[in-house]
Amino acid sequence: MLKRTRRFAIATVVLPVAFVAACGTATQTEAPAANQTTAVSPAPQTSTTAAQGHADKDAFITAIKAGSDQMTSAHIEMVMDSKGEKITMSGDTTIDPKSPAMQMSMDMGSAMKLDMILLDKVLYLKGVPGVAEGKWAKMAVTGEMAKEFEKSLEQADPSKMAETYEKAIKDVKFVGPETVDGESLQRYEVTMDTKALGDSLPDGAAGLPDTLTYDMWLDAQDRIRQVVYSVSDVKAEMKMSKYGEPVDIKAPKAADVVEVPTS
Repeated sequence: MLKRTRRFAIATVVLPVAFVAACGTATQTEAPAANQTTAVSPAPQTSTTAAQGHADKDAFITAIKAGSDQMTSAHIEMVMDSKGEKITMSGDTTIDPKSPAMQMSMDMGSAMKLDMILLDKVLYLKGVPGVAEGKWAKMAVTGEMAKEFEKSLEQADPSKMAETYEKAIKDVKFVGPETVDGESLQRYEVTMDTKALGDSLPDGAAGLPDTLTYDMWLDAQDRIRQVVYSVSDVKAEMKMSKYGEPVDIKAPKAADVVEVPTS
């Protein structure tokens, strides 16, 4: 159970980082203090063409690169529905694929409710059945886990992902403006070649169709605010907000932590 949960947690770390950082380069304003990460982005500039929509693939890629270039933090909310089983996630992250910090709460339906903190390449999990009941299980990212973690972070590296996504995007269609949660956003249909996505796809993704279509919503600064996609029996919706707002992520108190072997 712990190993499966650990893999799920690592995948959760990568997913928001990959979506948000894939088409741009995150800039960390300063080195984080111990057990704390704070990120603040410069004031965003409104794109002059965002309101009219980007007419083609090249313009769209250029826009989201510019939109994500100064992102340092984000609030993430995600809902996945697989064969009637709903998984929800909510939390905050700093957008630094080489050393991400994240605090998430996950409701995995009938399986479990899980809290997760990732900080300084140490993973803390709370809620794994039979493991450190009522405590945080602390796992240093070493050994086999380090290999899993490093592979996942490589998939979320902005420069590599940008190159992959540019090759993978086959078509972009501007749908038009839509109001989402009271905010005016621009909706696009983005068609990607699954073969071109290659290693950026999660394990077990074999058998996917040749193309996948993502619905993406951008704000006036060309930042990705919502992504919706469906494949096989899985439907996912992810929302991103509060870009650049201060994020304070700390390790649990020592009295509430139990060290767990990672091998």
